[in-house]
Amino acid sequence: MTHNKWLIVSLVVSLAVNFALAGFFIGRASNLDLHRTLMDPTLGFSRVLRQLPDERRAELRPLIRRHFRGMRPSLGGIRKAQSELNQALTADPFDAPRLADALEQFREHLADNQTASHDSLVALVAALKPGERRLLVESMRRGMFDHRDHRQAPPRRPPPAAPPGLEEPR
Repeated sequence: MTHNKWLIVSLVVSLAVNFALAGFFIGRASNLDLHRTLMDPTLGFSRVLRQLPDERRAELRPLIRRHFRGMRPSLGGIRKAQSELNQALTADPFDAPRLADALEQFREHLADNQTASHDSLVALVAALKPGERRLLVESMRRGMFDHRDHRQAPPRRPPPAAPPGLEEPR
C-alpha cells in the first residue's frame, strides 16, 4: 500500500511540474503582454540602482544593506515554516490538522515578510529623488520577465506613459 501511495504522489507531482513547464513555455512563446500588469517593486528597485551613477549608489548603499539585514530574520522564519510544511506533507500517517497549522504558520511568515519588505521599501524610496522614483515606476512596469540590461540595450518598445502626477515637468 505504501508503494502505491508514493507512486500516486509521484504522478501528481510529475503532472504538476509538466503543466507548470508547459504553461511557462506557452506563455513565453505567446506574444501576450500579461506579465506587464504585475508591478514588482523589488525587481524595479534593483534595476534603478543599476542605472544610477556609482556615487549615488554609494549614497544609497547603507539603506540597502539595512534593508537586507532586516530581511534575514524574516527569511529564516519562512524557511523554518517551509520545513515544517514539508514535514507535515510527508508525515506518515498523514495529519490534516498539522498540515493546516503548518500552512497557517507559513502564510503568517509570508505576510510578516511582506510587511517588513514594504516598510523597508518605503524607507528606500523616501531616499530617492523625483527622477529616480519615476525610473522606479518605469522599471516596475517592465515586468518580472524583462531581464535585459537597460543601460546598454535599447528598449524594444517605448515605455508606457507615467500615471497622473508622475509626468515629467515641462
